[in-house]
Amino acid sequence: MLPPKLIKIKSDGNELVFVEMILKGVNGVKLPEPLYLYEYSKSLTKKGNKLSLTEKQIIALQKLNNNE
Repeated sequence: MLPPKLIKIKSDGNELVFVEMILKGVNGVKLPEPLYLYEYSKSLTKKGNKLSLTEKQIIALQKLNNNE
């Protein structure tokens, strides 16, 4: 899956910007599925915070916000 570079959150006007895909955990073991790391770019309270999402979570978030 190619993750979207930007996800807009309609409910609060936040935006998530894609940072990187994570394939291994902190212990070096391969994860069962990749995690996609995003960073809040527009939030007053969360700006700079990172959020990791699975492919299913990204799809659900896009459908919820009509960002397909």
